[in-house]
Amino acid sequence: MKLSSQFRKRLSLLATYVGLNQTNVESVLRREHVETHKRKLAPLFTPVYLENLSSLDYEEPLPKTARYLKHALSVPLVTVTNLNVEPGQRHFVLWLYISSYFPLLSACLAPLGNLISLIALIEHWRISLESGKLVPEEPAPKVLNIIAFVCGIIGNVSLLMNFSGTLRYLVTQCVSILCWVAAVAMLLIAVLLTNETVVGADPHYKRSEGFWLAVWTIFMYSSSSIVQIINLLGYKLQKYGASYNLDRQQRSLINYTMVFAIWQAIGASVMKHLIQNLSYGGSLYYCVVSVFTVGLGDIHPVSTGAKVVALIFSFVGIVNSEMIVTTLIRVVVHSAGPSVFWHYTEVKRMQLLQKYNENPNDPVFANSFQLMRDIREGIARQQWRFNCVTSLILFIGFWQVGSAVLYASEDWTYFNSMYFCFLCLLTIGYGDYAPTSVFGRAFFIQWAMGAVPIMSIIISTVADSAFNTAGSWER
Repeated sequence: MKLSSQFRKRLSLLATYVGLNQTNVESVLRREHVETHKRKLAPLFTPVYLENLSSLDYEEPLPKTARYLKHALSVPLVTVTNLNVEPGQRHFVLWLYISSYFPLLSACLAPLGNLISLIALIEHWRISLESGKLVPEEPAPKVLNIIAFVCGIIGNVSLLMNFSGTLRYLVTQCVSILCWVAAVAMLLIAVLLTNETVVGADPHYKRSEGFWLAVWTIFMYSSSSIVQIINLLGYKLQKYGASYNLDRQQRSLINYTMVFAIWQAIGASVMKHLIQNLSYGGSLYYCVVSVFTVGLGDIHPVSTGAKVVALIFSFVGIVNSEMIVTTLIRVVVHSAGPSVFWHYTEVKRMQLLQKYNENPNDPVFANSFQLMRDIREGIARQQWRFNCVTSLILFIGFWQVGSAVLYASEDWTYFNSMYFCFLCLLTIGYGDYAPTSVFGRAFFIQWAMGAVPIMSIIISTVADSAFNTAGSWER
């Protein structure tokens, strides 16, 4: 009994240490938030309210205040007040993005990395030059590939627990980073060992789609690790607390991306057996083309059963992908945009306040309300121009990167490569061009999963900004 009691006590201490008995999801406005940003929020409250605020418990929720501020300010106030940097201060935008939107980037990269890693695990990495058939790997690369896959899954599960707030931020953050770094190391060694058998004066093998998917998995896990390390650095520098600075709706993004990855894996496994002469890599390529409504037509179901499965798979996949895109659009338009707008408005206001203190009799300050209205309209126009330029750069970047890589891997002219990528970005897909090389298809899987959703976000963001700006100009 004594041993059992000590064991339970140690388990309880362990649960407390890793955070099983708490949640690190901050989704309500508390007194500490208002106190921290009291100087910025003071014009919205009466002096009596601010005096009574000091008598409340430091961590007591303020539901009425939150509802009032929600109508007074079109910004995610809890997200902003969770930062130890105020709007108008230097590097506010930088730490806002790192605390809030870097975790969302990991939520997109990590599950997709698991998906690519799974296909790279079940797909052979070499093709015989004599027979043209896939050849099994050597034992060492295969074992390393399995270890990397397990590490990637553990890292993603830890990330999921971090998003849900069921484990302590520092524990889950370190577990995710260490697992992804270990997966990168294992895959890198496996890729180098396999590559030795496909190079040389008289090679007997060439690289398959599985090999290149493993290379892209290294890129996905490396990117996730870097993003998480930067986020952890912000916490260590005390720019924000030990939690992802996200609301509950934003935290649901990882659920959508995990469902997307699982659904794609199921679709690739099923369609591989329903469509003849299709590898797992080719099957994943077909699923990506279907879900993102590109429809190149180079791979298509023939049998009735395959057609029925394709219809069901495509419908569910399209709905799921649209949920991901919609969540990201809400983050960009309704969270990032208003927060950045508040920051630059505050910068201008502080500059004017300094000029007023130096020369209060300046006639320019006679109508302060009109002056602030002009500042807000000017920043709105500036933000709209910035969104347009950024969107144009992103569009051209994805377009030209895709064009350059496919020009190098496929037997196309550069113009035809640009033509193909432009149509894919617009999800038209006439079917006159489609990648056929193993590297081209492996690259297109990654490129389409990033470029097509980003294109949808760009169009929605620019259109929304243009609509709001036009409305403000009319007023």
